[in-house]
Amino acid sequence: MYGWHGLLLRVNLTHRKFSIEPVSEKVLHSFLGGRGLGAAIAQDELKSGIAPLSEENKLIFCTGPLTATGVPTSSRFTCTAISPLTGTLFDSNCGGTFGIQLKRSGIDGLIVEGVAEKPVVLYLEKGKAEIVDAEALWGKTTEQVFDTLEKKGKVLCIGPAGENLVRFANIQSSGYHALGRGGLGAVMGSKKLKAIVCKGNLSVGVKDREKLRFFVNEMMKWLSASPITSKALPHLGTAGLVNLINEYGMLPAQQWTAGSDQRAEQVSGEALRNYFVKHESCRACPIGCGRISCADGMIVKGPEYESIWALGINCGIFDLKTIIAANRLCNLYGMDTISAGATVAAAMGLHGKNAELNTGFGDGKGLVEMLEKIAYRRGIGNELAEGSERFCQIHGAESFTVKGLELPAYDPRGAFGLGLAYATANRGGCHLKGYMIAPEILGIPRFFNRFSESDKPDIVARVQNTAAVIDSLVLCLFTNLAVSEGYYARLLSAVTGIDYRAEDLQVIGERIWNLERLWNLRAGRAVDTLPERLLKVPLDAGNSAGRTVPLETMLRKYYLVRGWDEKGVPKREKLRELGIG
Repeated sequence: MYGWHGLLLRVNLTHRKFSIEPVSEKVLHSFLGGRGLGAAIAQDELKSGIAPLSEENKLIFCTGPLTATGVPTSSRFTCTAISPLTGTLFDSNCGGTFGIQLKRSGIDGLIVEGVAEKPVVLYLEKGKAEIVDAEALWGKTTEQVFDTLEKKGKVLCIGPAGENLVRFANIQSSGYHALGRGGLGAVMGSKKLKAIVCKGNLSVGVKDREKLRFFVNEMMKWLSASPITSKALPHLGTAGLVNLINEYGMLPAQQWTAGSDQRAEQVSGEALRNYFVKHESCRACPIGCGRISCADGMIVKGPEYESIWALGINCGIFDLKTIIAANRLCNLYGMDTISAGATVAAAMGLHGKNAELNTGFGDGKGLVEMLEKIAYRRGIGNELAEGSERFCQIHGAESFTVKGLELPAYDPRGAFGLGLAYATANRGGCHLKGYMIAPEILGIPRFFNRFSESDKPDIVARVQNTAAVIDSLVLCLFTNLAVSEGYYARLLSAVTGIDYRAEDLQVIGERIWNLERLWNLRAGRAVDTLPERLLKVPLDAGNSAGRTVPLETMLRKYYLVRGWDEKGVPKREKLRELGIG
């Protein structure tokens, strides 16, 4: 078999047992790897009634058929589990170098199940596994874990937030990449698994290396020809979006009370250049959107656009030094910056309601203090550690979440297709599972009127299918800003020796999307809506003023496009067509 090893490693922490299991070629061909393979395994092994922080939940780490083949951005991998934040079937993916080592260990996926009696580290090397007691590492920050373990291989670990079951704790990877959203770090913490260390040396089979080299070279040309992947992202990183989205009137400020702020320039990608130290990129990535920044001796990767917004603009904070400090704390403690910042902003919006809600918008010192309280569940931090939706329910406020996941840094009142993508995303409020910023804001592959309605259901469904494929290959979503679906098919065909076309990949993406949808329906987590303010209250200023998201009309057509009934349930004939009925 080319591209895949056809093997999974299962690790049971309760019994300290390991097993190597085959995965069928049919499953691999139908779901590719990464997100798709994770969903296929979860469909069989994770029942909808399982409590996310119980022993029955599992962590399913998967690589893709292109991982470690030299294809640009092919160092990524995914993790799938039931999210303790959303209750949805949740996948997250991560760059860096860990994915390459996992693939070179001779497996396509790692399933971690059960609960260790006491804190442990899982070592993977050359396809073999070992569980080692790690009580001395429990309580340590992610940086301390990296310093201790990185000489033995590439590391995944949790910080204090994961240990304390913060519902948006993340899993950090060597170089401060992360499986960022959905609280998968809390799942890892519930299993008392402090870290995974991986070192592999096996090669990945490629059917036609000459053809692959040709397609890789062509892909590099496309990436070099795009001003976004060759200039904007390398120069400014994702932080370059701050001024652009602010100009569109889509930059949520102070708990979504405005769509722009004249102070945004102070925390823009251009301003961040003053703190630039060096470039940073994932292995096998020619784009190089990462950067290392430093302020007052504090070094941090990024901050990324979403982190600048969540820990800054949405909290009424426009000081990059404070944002860098807050971002660094999130990394050390192991917390998703988007959910952390959004949850703190929700508390700031309730400033003065009681003695513990004493931090208002613009209070940088208060932000930093709240992040520490959340990581260790101290005082009001115990409530905040549950995420903004649960916190707001307690205090009678509106949370800006979909299916429990905090929305990212784009107000959909300024881009209607994005609103539909948020509402229907399987893992919850997420822009990455249907990146409508590309066609509605960046004009890729061409501009679509951001305020149009009738055309958006078709576009959103196709963009979502494509994202599912990219997450399953597993490549970086940014490649799609320059590379067409047809090129993904060519790369996959060269590696596997199987003839894939662009439309074949669309079917695979649709299959993955529907499988996730079925899981969420059984769990009662398939409610497709948006926060009430975005549906009923228009922005009163800026270039998106006077608009609300016309979700209901778009949603009806979206269900038709998907082959679902009026309640959003996939029809039997659609499932049979996709081979999952």
